[in-house]
Amino acid sequence: MKKLLLVILLGIISLSVLAQRRVPRATQDVSPALLKTLQVEQHTFEGSLPYCQNKPQVPVEALVVLLHGRSGNGTDNLAQLTNPAVKPLLTYVEQTGKRVLVLMPQAPQRGGWNTVEEQVARLVSFKIREYHLPADKVYISGVSMGGGGVYSLMAKHPGLFNKAVLVSAGGRADMAPKMKGQFLLIHGEQDRVIPFTRAEQMAQALAQNKAVQVDLWPLAGRGHIDGAQAAYSAKTWDWLFGEQTK
Repeated sequence: MKKLLLVILLGIISLSVLAQRRVPRATQDVSPALLKTLQVEQHTFEGSLPYCQNKPQVPVEALVVLLHGRSGNGTDNLAQLTNPAVKPLLTYVEQTGKRVLVLMPQAPQRGGWNTVEEQVARLVSFKIREYHLPADKVYISGVSMGGGGVYSLMAKHPGLFNKAVLVSAGGRADMAPKMKGQFLLIHGEQDRVIPFTRAEQMAQALAQNKAVQVDLWPLAGRGHIDGAQAAYSAKTWDWLFGEQTK
């Protein structure tokens, strides 16, 4: 009996460890010092949507929205900063001197992006008016669950974003005909959380839409977490800002 209980206990521990390895999780208590390190400010939109933004040089020439994965959910207006896109983008902007406004909203603990996507759309529209941004300079990126939020926003608000980067993300092929713009899908070929085939299927569906241009960049040997960490390179930002070489 004791041996059986021990086997069961070891099984539970193994499953817990495996789950932690498969699904990226942010530190539960993100230090407020991260705000100073990244040089971002905390705000609230419409009294209920937490978001952070950088301090862009003006006049602003482009806007990028970053949607985090499930580990960034909450109300602390901090956890979303662990999104693997945040630091690489802010570093790229600083090093290149680009005048870019970066918005980092936070989804609630329950419901995820589905419950606040219309607020996110209104926040983006508000910032477009505030900074007098041209429609073709509004971009969005999402990782994992955030990628699902990007697909949904692109389908429900076609034309709001000109370019989208989807990392380690799934999507619904039936939504592809409703979208427009340029899409870059980056996905680890060894992803066991959201299989690479999901990205392939979405790329194929998007390619059937004449209002869409789509690229798929496979990451050989990468899984869900390390794929997301490797995806946001200078090459990715060059694609987003139109700096890629032919």
